[in-house]
Amino acid sequence: MSTYTLPDALLPADSMVDSDLFLCNYSSDYQSINNRNRFTKNAFSFVLEGQKKISFQETEIVLQPDEFICIASGNCLMSENLSGNQRYQSLILFFSNDKINDFLVKYKPNFSVISIATLPYFTFQQDAYLSQIVASLRLLLASKSHSGALLQLKLEEILLHLSEKYGSSFLHFLAHQVQPETPDFSFRRTIERNIYNNLKLEEIAFLCNMSLSTFKRKFAVVYGQTPNRWLQTKRLQRAKELLKQGSLRPTEIFSDFGYENLSSFTFAFKRQFGMTPREV
Repeated sequence: MSTYTLPDALLPADSMVDSDLFLCNYSSDYQSINNRNRFTKNAFSFVLEGQKKISFQETEIVLQPDEFICIASGNCLMSENLSGNQRYQSLILFFSNDKINDFLVKYKPNFSVISIATLPYFTFQQDAYLSQIVASLRLLLASKSHSGALLQLKLEEILLHLSEKYGSSFLHFLAHQVQPETPDFSFRRTIERNIYNNLKLEEIAFLCNMSLSTFKRKFAVVYGQTPNRWLQTKRLQRAKELLKQGSLRPTEIFSDFGYENLSSFTFAFKRQFGMTPREV
């Protein structure tokens, strides 16, 4: 599967555009599932048609029709569902960490920086003011002759609006992008937030910004066993808890834990616990 490096993959060929601040329109007429996207810049994604699902290191989210998102630089998996018009469309504004620093220095927002890690995204509700900003961005894009200074002002306008509306929660998100967490903490959090998301090892490795072989070596050092064995044990333990509650049957849950059929799930379950799922 291909990996798309953004915004580079969206820049025009032989482009002289400054990728530190880049506005583009993205549209598609086909549904995509778990596209691998490597964001080298932060990005505001304003979904105009269709629906977006994103798997990050910590979690998986589905954007609601009235939600927009700011995505921090890093890796994620994206799925795009088409609208009733069989189309997906979004407006994307990419901006570098230098732009965040410039904003925090220029406007000196009143908040105390804390060391608690934040999520690699910030979702926010569409409102009348943001709708007008998005409309003005679309006009800028259509003009094809806007200056970088004008786009810079639009970015600042968005950041100021969200800072005033969401306060310290948004400002901490911004500040965290220039104060990254430790690699081991990020690695463990990625693994443990995706235990039950039924992602392939290759996909979890990608979210950790690693090749599969590097991921397996790192996993063995951190957890003391192979990722396949560790994940299988955790997932089977969770399956056992669900079966004990009595509201679900083995036939209803085996696929949720990564098994292609009931027989393979039953075999692994019995090897782990010495009894079949039905016996639980």
